[in-house]
Amino acid sequence: MKGTNIIFNTDEARIFFEEMKLAGNGGLLKKELQLFLEEIAIQFLTILQNAVQGDYGEEYRAMATRNLQHSFMREDSASVFELDAEALSATVGTNTEYASHVNDGHWLNPGGVEKRFVPGHWTGPPGDSAAQFIYEPGAETGMVLKQRWVEGRHFWEKSLEELEKLIPGFLEYKMQQWLDRYFV
Repeated sequence: MKGTNIIFNTDEARIFFEEMKLAGNGGLLKKELQLFLEEIAIQFLTILQNAVQGDYGEEYRAMATRNLQHSFMREDSASVFELDAEALSATVGTNTEYASHVNDGHWLNPGGVEKRFVPGHWTGPPGDSAAQFIYEPGAETGMVLKQRWVEGRHFWEKSLEELEKLIPGFLEYKMQQWLDRYFV
């Protein structure tokens, strides 16, 4: 969502690893934490991509969300993916302008407009539930949108909930790996 990102707070982990410097190779452990943070950020992007792609029924079947889904890829130009190794923080998100509309919901038409014509064409025959509408400015064909509320997918919130469930298991696994590697 444009201007909306997530920041992973690692203050407690940072304090733990500062204390661990006395017990082992602190620089190595910090590097491991940086790699772990990057893995978590990449995992969150994967979760977001899957949530955007999810099946949301007829309401969204005609909506092409490929650009939004790709904007949650680290290499995409619309992606926000920033790692601060020193602060042990990651910021991920998207600069895709319509992301908040897909996430939060939106009205099909501007206020006071009951119907409007959108130029374009369908990728399949009428009635084909797999067909998608392709916006094409200036086209003589298209569709008429009647004013109504389109419920949001809430992919951002669902993805955060999923990540929050996964982090304890990831952290426990990584901690055991670190302990086995550096303190055996």
